[in-house]
Amino acid sequence: MEQCVNLTDVAVEAVLTCCPEIYIFLFHGCPLITDRSRDILEQLLVSNKIKQVTWTVY
Repeated sequence: MEQCVNLTDVAVEAVLTCCPEIYIFLFHGCPLITDRSRDILEQLLVSNKIKQVTWTVY
């Protein structure tokens, strides 16, 4: 996802928890993303559910 100005932490959490087949998650230029998404992603990385994550921090 790129330049998604309406993407929120709630949406990120929903995608990551409801779509178990996602192993790579990329999002850049999404200004509404906060540390909450980072915390969710870190939990999934520890459990080896997500293999690759990249994002832009504002």
